[in-house]
Amino acid sequence: MTNNELPSVSVLMPAYNYARYVERAITSVLEQDYPAELLELIVVDDGSTDETAAVVQRLVDAHPDRVQLIRQPNGGASAAYNTALGAATGELIAILDADDAWLPQKTRRQVDQLVGNPQAGMVFCDMRVVDENERTVRPSQVGNIGAFPRRAFARLLCQNVATASSILIRRELAKPLAPGIPYSDWWFAVHAAEHHEVLYLMEQLALYREHGANLTSSVDGAAGIREHRKEISFQLWALRNMDLGSLTMQEIGLVWSGVEEHAKRVLKAGRSFFVELVDVSEAERVRAAELVQRAEQARGGVDPRDEAVLLLRALGNDPYSVPALERLSVLTRKSAT
Repeated sequence: MTNNELPSVSVLMPAYNYARYVERAITSVLEQDYPAELLELIVVDDGSTDETAAVVQRLVDAHPDRVQLIRQPNGGASAAYNTALGAATGELIAILDADDAWLPQKTRRQVDQLVGNPQAGMVFCDMRVVDENERTVRPSQVGNIGAFPRRAFARLLCQNVATASSILIRRELAKPLAPGIPYSDWWFAVHAAEHHEVLYLMEQLALYREHGANLTSSVDGAAGIREHRKEISFQLWALRNMDLGSLTMQEIGLVWSGVEEHAKRVLKAGRSFFVELVDVSEAERVRAAELVQRAEQARGGVDPRDEAVLLLRALGNDPYSVPALERLSVLTRKSAT
């Protein structure tokens, strides 16, 4: 494929107080085995208080046609992603956290996958886990996730396995993050998978850096409760707002099992059964009751999924709804026999 046939790629890089790592991240983009004129990098300094912006500016001065720096007051990663996305001109969108790095072949390998599979909306890869000095901690960041389905919407609603620095997504599917969304990678992944296939490359094409500021998966106590509650909140947002009509009965069961798994992690982190999982407003309880009533009216219809989707939406509003939980359990058990 000639350069004229290759799509352009925009790399989004929010950066907050990562002066120690950001030069390595940017350099890894500049060293990609991909035409320089088709690969732009947009760095958004999100109100850093260290030398992050100064480090980036030096690289902008050296590569003004390839690296762009946008500075803004601290608004969080989601706001920084939206700013970068708004400035992106590429046909494809890639994400690179400012403390991670890419191997030189990553962009070309992933672009080839999307070009060769027009029905796919996103491709992600595995990553090698390294420490602050890029010594290998684990050979695989994803681990053994088994055969990853191209029809991945339910799988990704159940659990996010597409980490930010591994993602390449078509521009039209990269939606600006809604207010309060804590996970940009999970957001992009489920939107890509909602109506399109997702591809997984088992190759370690990026380096995921583990350090004190980003170790969240194994945290305990109050920090663990906070992290896993955020995961549940995102899943419930998706159940309330996304198109669930394509889910099979088996996938509906998988999705809800993912929510329950994150709930177990909250309880484990808190070491108590009396930890509140999520906040539910009165309006959400009312909405859940309305959806349960609609599900009852749909019972006995031609397609049991109609009832199950309404129940899943009810639980997205109020995961404590006993009628929704009991009936969804009945439906998913029946579909499994």
